[in-house]
Amino acid sequence: MVRRQVNVSPRTWAKDLHLYETYIRTAPISEKPLQELNGQDAYAFLEHCLSIKPDMQYKYWKNILITMNQYFIDAMQMGLLPMNPFHSFRPNKDRFAPKKIVKDCDTVFSLEELEKITEIALEDAEAKQSALPLGILVIKHLGIRDGELCALKWGDIMKIRNFYVIHIQREMVSCVTPDGRYTGFEVLNHCKTPKGDRLIPISPKCLEVFSLIKKYNVQKGIPVAPDELIFQRIRKGQVELCSPRCFYGRFARYCRMAGMSVVKSPHDMRRTFVTMLNDAQMNIKKIQQYAGHASLAQTMDYIKHRDVSDEDFDILSSL
Repeated sequence: MVRRQVNVSPRTWAKDLHLYETYIRTAPISEKPLQELNGQDAYAFLEHCLSIKPDMQYKYWKNILITMNQYFIDAMQMGLLPMNPFHSFRPNKDRFAPKKIVKDCDTVFSLEELEKITEIALEDAEAKQSALPLGILVIKHLGIRDGELCALKWGDIMKIRNFYVIHIQREMVSCVTPDGRYTGFEVLNHCKTPKGDRLIPISPKCLEVFSLIKKYNVQKGIPVAPDELIFQRIRKGQVELCSPRCFYGRFARYCRMAGMSVVKSPHDMRRTFVTMLNDAQMNIKKIQQYAGHASLAQTMDYIKHRDVSDEDFDILSSL
C-alpha cells in the first residue's frame, strides 16, 4: 500500500484507508497466510463485504477490489506472493444492488433554473456585501471544479489581444495525514491532471462577476493583488482562504430557494457548462480542453440531455 500512497492524491489515499479498515482488515482472510489464499477466498471476501454493506453496487465493489489488489501487488513486489490470488475472480453483477437510475435532468440545470440561481446569488451578494455567493456564478460561466475555483488568483485573469481569458493552473485539495485524517485544505501549484492546466475565455458577463467580487473584497479589506486568491474571507478579524465547503451549503440553499425539486451540486453546474457547450455545437475536443478532462470519454459522459425536444420527434418520424 506504500506505493499506492505515493501515487495517488491524499483524498484518494484517505478513501483507500477507509475501505481497508472497513472491509479488508475485518475480513477472515486477513488472518490467513498470504501464500495460502486462493480463488475460493475471493468469494468469501465478497460475502464478507456484502454482509457489511448489503446494498453495495458493483462500482463500489470495484473500489474495494482496487484497494485489495494494491495490497497483493505490494506483496508480490516484496516476493511474498507469486501472483494475485484474485486475478481471475469475476463475480456475477447480479450479486450487487442495481445501479440507481438518475435522470439527466436531475444532473444538469435548465435555463430557467440557471436564471433563478443567478438572481438569488446576485441578491445574496448585494445583501451581504460579500463575494462568496458569486463563486457559484464563476462555476456557471467557466465550468471549473470547486477546488480550482478556490485556488484562483487575480493574476490568473489575462488579456490576450482583445479577449480576456483565465489561466486554470492550480487546485485546492484536502490535507490528509498518513493515517487518513482530514486536517483542512491546501492549494497545490498544479491541477488535478496535466490536462487541467488550461486557458478558458471569459465572457463579458463573467467579467462583470469578477468586478463585483473585487468590489466586495476591497470593501471588506481583503487584498486583491495579482498573487492573492480571489476567494478569501474575514474570520475573527483575519483574512483566510475559502475552501469548497464555503460553497456547498450555500449552493443547496439557493436550489431550495429557487423551488427546485432536486437539489443539485456545484459539480452539476460544471456538468451543465459542458452540456451547454455541446448544445451550442462546439467542437468536442475544444469542450474537453475547456473542461480540463484527461480523456474524451470523460467529456462525453458529462454531456446530458434535459428532455425530449420537437427536433427529436422530427428525426424519429423520418426513420
